[in-house]
Amino acid sequence: MRLVKRLISWQLLFLTFLNILDCRPKKVLKEKELLTVGVQIVKRGEVKKTIKLFGRISGGEEAVVVSKIPGKVWQIVKKEGSPVKENDTIMYILNDTPGMEYQPGPILSPINGKVGKIYVDVAQPVNIGTPLAMVFSDKNLKIKTKVSEKDLPFLKKGMRAYLIYDNKRYEGYLINFAPVIDPLTRGAEAEISLKEGKDLRVGTFGDVYLIVEERKNTITVSPSAFFFDDYSFLFVVREDSIVEKRKVTVGLIGDEKIEILAGLKEGEKVITIGKELVKEGTKVNYQILE
Repeated sequence: MRLVKRLISWQLLFLTFLNILDCRPKKVLKEKELLTVGVQIVKRGEVKKTIKLFGRISGGEEAVVVSKIPGKVWQIVKKEGSPVKENDTIMYILNDTPGMEYQPGPILSPINGKVGKIYVDVAQPVNIGTPLAMVFSDKNLKIKTKVSEKDLPFLKKGMRAYLIYDNKRYEGYLINFAPVIDPLTRGAEAEISLKEGKDLRVGTFGDVYLIVEERKNTITVSPSAFFFDDYSFLFVVREDSIVEKRKVTVGLIGDEKIEILAGLKEGEKVITIGKELVKEGTKVNYQILE
């Protein structure tokens, strides 16, 4: 009888303990934190595929003036940057052949333009053929560059081009290129005419872009929305923050943007950062990137 009473007492104590636990304030479980991804808003824009080159800015005409007599530089009349006309005197050379007396002879500019470089100093000895100065025309400036073997098949005379120099863009077009590859350099010489650029310095270098193909006012996305070279799908964040795997059809693959022909609409959100960490059906937070 005592055993029964003890069992009942223990049961009552256990039930009382459970009731006490049940009456405690319950912890509110935090919702699992969502992954945050970076997205870009799908927009219309321009897609451009170019060939990037490095070229030298040259004058429409360039001429290196050389000495036709032995002697020494007597006087320099035109300094670097001075404008000259054809047959203007750039400097004088004195023939100092022993036993003879000569008057200083003028060195004339062969073209209209500017003195780009003076190669000698006053009193400096010179021989026949010694370079004295370089004269250039600052009209119809050109870019001289080399094109690689793999890019040569894309070249067409008249194709649009542009130069980036000192953070400015100068428009131009391809006027000439060698049809064969130089066996030593494995490249072909090309020449681009600039439409403007009087503030450019002849002899300096800059980045040149030949426009192979372009699309305007088309749906575009960043290449970072895709997985390496697989352009068959990407991830879209829907309005309910759920990730959707979306098949797309791409058009022109440009330097900075990719054209989308089908599968995306303007204003949708594509994942560009964190796409490796999600799958279809995942709920995410997102941050819009520029």
